[in-house]
Amino acid sequence: MRHRDLETGDLELHFHESDFSSMLIEKTDSTTLRAGLRQDIGPALTLLGSYMRADKDIDFAEPDPAAGLDFQLGRQERSDSLEGQALFRAARLKLVAGAGYFDIGTDETATFDVTDPAFASRTSRAATRKSGTRTSTRTLSYR
Repeated sequence: MRHRDLETGDLELHFHESDFSSMLIEKTDSTTLRAGLRQDIGPALTLLGSYMRADKDIDFAEPDPAAGLDFQLGRQERSDSLEGQALFRAARLKLVAGAGYFDIGTDETATFDVTDPAFASRTSRAATRKSGTRTSTRTLSYR
C-alpha cells in the first residue's frame, strides 16, 4: 500500500513571470493498493493474478480576495483493476491466455463564489458532475 498527501501552489509558470498565482492551492490525497499472486501448478502451467485499487482526492482553489472571487474544484477518483493470466509451456506449444477487468469512476464539484465588500453580500454557484463509471474487460491469447 502506498499513501501520498501533497500540497502545492502554482507549479505551472508556462515560461511567463506574469502567469503566476500566489493564491493558488492544490491538495492531492491518494492511496494505492496492489496485490499479486503467482502459482506454479506444475512444470508446464503457471497462473498469475493481480489486483489494484486507487483512490485519489484532488482539491484545487484559487481565491482572489482583491476582486472578491473564489474558485474551487474538487475531484474524487476511484479505480479497480483485476487481471489474470495462465502460462502453459509444452515441448511444441507455448500458450498465454488471460483476462482483465477495469472499473473507473469520478465525481467533480466546481464552486464559484463572488463577494461584494460594499454590500457585504456573497453569491455562490456550485455545479456537480458525476461522470459515472467506465468499465472495460479484455481477453488475450497467443502462442
